[in-house]
Amino acid sequence: MDVATLKGLRADLDTYVDEFAPCFRSDQAREHLGTYMRGQLGPLPRKSLEPIALEAGVPPRNLQQFLGLLRWEAADVARTVRRLVVRDHAAPDAIGVVDGPAYCKQGKQTVGVQRQYSSEAGKVENCVATVHLDYVTGTGFHTLVDSDLYLSESWTSDAERRAAAGIPADVEHRTKWQIALSLIARSLGDGVPLRWITADEEFGRASEFLAGVAGMGALYVVEIPRNVFGWTAGRLKEGRRTQR
Repeated sequence: MDVATLKGLRADLDTYVDEFAPCFRSDQAREHLGTYMRGQLGPLPRKSLEPIALEAGVPPRNLQQFLGLLRWEAADVARTVRRLVVRDHAAPDAIGVVDGPAYCKQGKQTVGVQRQYSSEAGKVENCVATVHLDYVTGTGFHTLVDSDLYLSESWTSDAERRAAAGIPADVEHRTKWQIALSLIARSLGDGVPLRWITADEEFGRASEFLAGVAGMGALYVVEIPRNVFGWTAGRLKEGRRTQR
């Protein structure tokens, strides 16, 4: 990039951030959103709140309040992303990539944290598990369109822990494939043109997931573990004749 292009990025980013203004209930929150996004995209070696705030000349506590206390609508933010995808990047053969990464996390207070397999570490670690849906087109455009947190039954069945973490009463345990289906359904409902769905063997092993994807009218290409069995249509007909 040349200098002129780099200087224009700030204005372009501010225009993009303005798309999300209705998701925030105060001018202060909208201002902090811009500060936080610029920090995440900037050259700082550490992208945590304190260095982002200090570089922008903002008290770190203000950004902490933005993420932890100020009211903003996370679901509206995701819907806005999908609206922009439909408006600017709709492609008839777009692919939805389902993934279930888990991120290492210290401590016991973060919602959903426990010892479980982490794709980040490649082994069982103390981590938080999530499910993501990415949108990919043949032109190389790639963005996250939805995500959700996975909560194990050990979390959802512990009333005291739920209350301490602020987990709403209507949040129940769901498998990762059930979460993935809800992400796909939300995106399709918002007009995101997902013709194909792809996923690794964690989702490919679940026949209910594959049936759910097909029921929504999407095609799929997934990995499956080598110990998963299935039957061709011919073998199924042969089996029915044998039973008779």
